[in-house]
Amino acid sequence: MPQFTKQAIIQSFLRIAEKKPVTKITVRDIVDDCGVNRNTFYYHFQDIYALIEEVITNEMLRTVPDGTDSKYLTDVFTQTVLFMLEHKPAFLNIYRSVGREVIENMTQKNATIIFSRYIDSKCTDGRTMSDEDRNILIRFYMHAVLGILYDWISKGMTEDVRFIMKRLRVLMTGTADRAIQNAIDHPADEGRT
Repeated sequence: MPQFTKQAIIQSFLRIAEKKPVTKITVRDIVDDCGVNRNTFYYHFQDIYALIEEVITNEMLRTVPDGTDSKYLTDVFTQTVLFMLEHKPAFLNIYRSVGREVIENMTQKNATIIFSRYIDSKCTDGRTMSDEDRNILIRFYMHAVLGILYDWISKGMTEDVRFIMKRLRVLMTGTADRAIQNAIDHPADEGRT
């Protein structure tokens, strides 16, 4: 029952966010729309920003498997894009209301989890890389993929981002695996001498 209630609150928020900016949405608006009381809202969320973060986190991490398949990297972001398109007016209002920096902070935490799982899945059977190289790779791929996502949102979500994600998948296939292998074969300490 609590998960159902939480989802009802999220759906009410998305419905309302399609019509008005986040800065104009109150907890009262949300609880009135979904038929719960304020205490129920606060049981699930600290505030509306926590609700937004939950929406983004749920969608980005919804189908994250163990991370061993390189195509899953773009699949995860494609699923996020499809969800955003399904709720386009709401996401444009969220982006315009809370700003790019807030959205970046929320999505970067999730992207770090996604890329960490992928990289860690490739460092098995005694194969290791330095923490420095691991962090560089995570940041590189996170900024590459999320940069495309942020640009798309800032331009009003009008571009066919599904095509871009498909092409990114084709163009980038194998690059993460190769970068990981390079980090394993040529440790960071080699570059310091």
